[in-house]
Amino acid sequence: MFQKQGRAENTKEPWADANDSTSRTPVCGIFVDFATASHRQKSRSQALKQKTRSTKLLRLIDLDFSFTFSLLDLPPVNEYDMYIRNFGKKNTKQAYVQYNEDNVERDIQTEDIETREVWTQHPGEGTVVSGGSEEKDFSDVTVVPKIDTPRLSNFLRAACQVVAVLLEEDRLAAGPSWIPRAQDKALNISDSSSQLNTSLPFLQSRKVSCLHASRVQRQTVVSVHDLPEKAFAPSLDSRHLLCVWDIWQPSGPQKVLICESKVTCCCFSPLKAFLLFAGTVHGSVVVWDLREDSRIHHYVRLSSCFWAFRTPTFSTDGILTSVNHRSPLQAIEPVATSAYKKQSFVLSPFSTQEEMAGLSFHIASLDESGVLNVWAGCSDGSIRLHQLTSERPIMQWDNSTSGRSVTSLQWSPTRPAVFLVQDDASRIYVWDLLENDLGPVAQQPISPDKLVAMTIVGEPEKTSGSFVALVLARTSGTVDIQNLKRRWTTPAADEHSQLHLLLQK
Repeated sequence: MFQKQGRAENTKEPWADANDSTSRTPVCGIFVDFATASHRQKSRSQALKQKTRSTKLLRLIDLDFSFTFSLLDLPPVNEYDMYIRNFGKKNTKQAYVQYNEDNVERDIQTEDIETREVWTQHPGEGTVVSGGSEEKDFSDVTVVPKIDTPRLSNFLRAACQVVAVLLEEDRLAAGPSWIPRAQDKALNISDSSSQLNTSLPFLQSRKVSCLHASRVQRQTVVSVHDLPEKAFAPSLDSRHLLCVWDIWQPSGPQKVLICESKVTCCCFSPLKAFLLFAGTVHGSVVVWDLREDSRIHHYVRLSSCFWAFRTPTFSTDGILTSVNHRSPLQAIEPVATSAYKKQSFVLSPFSTQEEMAGLSFHIASLDESGVLNVWAGCSDGSIRLHQLTSERPIMQWDNSTSGRSVTSLQWSPTRPAVFLVQDDASRIYVWDLLENDLGPVAQQPISPDKLVAMTIVGEPEKTSGSFVALVLARTSGTVDIQNLKRRWTTPAADEHSQLHLLLQK
């Protein structure tokens, strides 16, 4: 029986033995670390002593807030330094580096300094009391001044024009003697007026027969004067005069031209107003080059002043050809061909570069035996507006001048819907097609000094602040400048489109 029990005990699972051995392990005692406990006790007592000491010292120590000092002192930065700091090195890169080994020679741009040694002695012991090294003749070095003559001439010409205009303003402010008080009042169609000085000795008792304004130089006007009624100077009494005026300098003409025969019409060159063409009663065309030096022309002393009278540069007199005129000329105009040959109706022998430079152009002249295709004003007083593509007029106004003949018609250079008409009764009519397309909007009679000729000048390039001046020649030989009112000079915003719609009706 003991054997059976022993076998039974031997047949138990091994995990059962392990549990039994654990349960039978004896309980051991707790380990105490006296060194750690002693260290903690010493640290606690030391901290308590420091706290007690700090508490006692805190009662004796107090902070002094009256003493201050700056930790950082940064001066202000100006705008230029801030800009250089932010953008000075922006979009830059190092292109190359030059070392001292490569920079063997260095160029200088200073002039050579010329020196000379001298000496003196005082008091002198002999006859020679001064001396020095050998003197160098500085005049041996030829100095060529750098002068740009064309540029200097252009500058002086522009500066002289400005000075001349300022002097004219001073003269007008002082009250010029050639303007009579009766002429100071402006006409009803103008805001202000002025007068050219036609009381010069060589212009006295000469009537004005023709006026022409340059389309390039807006302030330039040409007046044609007939023979004098009274003898004045033998060299001028038998010659007709042409005066080139600047309306900003009315005290005297810029150029005075002489012609042997009577001038019936004139015009300037198209692109640059340095040539003046004139048609005569004998059928000849006369040309003056205004760029010529005045010293090659004839000078006449008049009233302690010398005046240069320019003779023609070229004339068609004596050229007997089939195309030359044999009757008085009635009109002469420059014909500037277009830069695009396809749009030009003129068969030009000149190149495009010559024509665009203003040195080559055509001149069209018409005599009284020729055929005129387009008439603007008629002898019965009717006015017709034509278009080149149609033989019939677009618009026609009959009896607008009460049957008086139309002698001149001038289109406004600043407003396409405004034009002025002159009749043989010394009356001016102002037309504004946008305001009234049936008749003139204003009339101005000129009396007792009747009107002989008129022309108009203006600045179409300036849309705001532009001026339009009417130049009037009287029977007495005087020339007036009437500045038209703003209502007829300032264009509307859509004036071209309104006029186009009016003409299409």
